[in-house]
Amino acid sequence: MPTPSLRTLSHRSLLVSAIVLAIWGSAALPQSVAAQTSDRIVIFAPERQEYDLALDELELIPAAGGPARSARSTVEVAGARVLRRQENSTVFRVNAPSRNALIATARTLSGANPGTRTALVLYLPKQPRNEETRRVMTGDVAVLLNAGADPAAFRRDQQRYSPENVAGLANAFVLVTDDAEDALDLSDALRQRGDVQTAYPLLGKKQFSR
Repeated sequence: MPTPSLRTLSHRSLLVSAIVLAIWGSAALPQSVAAQTSDRIVIFAPERQEYDLALDELELIPAAGGPARSARSTVEVAGARVLRRQENSTVFRVNAPSRNALIATARTLSGANPGTRTALVLYLPKQPRNEETRRVMTGDVAVLLNAGADPAAFRRDQQRYSPENVAGLANAFVLVTDDAEDALDLSDALRQRGDVQTAYPLLGKKQFSR
């Protein structure tokens, strides 16, 4: 089964009637991977959910709004070696000693591959690392405004993030940042606004192809 681009994943039909986790098909991952993880990442979607951030894995995907890029054309950088090439993404093995080092490698990897973004890889904590517990976090942020908020004013205020309305939800938007770390920071900042009910990075869950 072909793997749609992440642009399709985050845009956006699966978000109708609620802003929820996006899903796309892909080849299965190894059932277990011995690897270290960083401190927990907390995402409010809208309920609090903890994830383990993998320090040994990154996934290169097409940039938001850009054309699908063949995984065969991706290049490696220092500290990131190709682990698996998929139709529209490439999984890299890295060996980052910290979250900051991982982010630096992710940004270097994107810079070396124009037209791409590097997604962080998360796993559900205290569970085996496999395709069922794996998530990827890109630069897309889901936002739901409070009742009575002015969607037009919010759109103008967040224009730098190319806000797009979610079909069927006038008070729901998807914003696009440069990378997953920016998405975390933006989500935290938006939740402090009086007109925002919730904001969180969109995650992708891979499923078995059928």
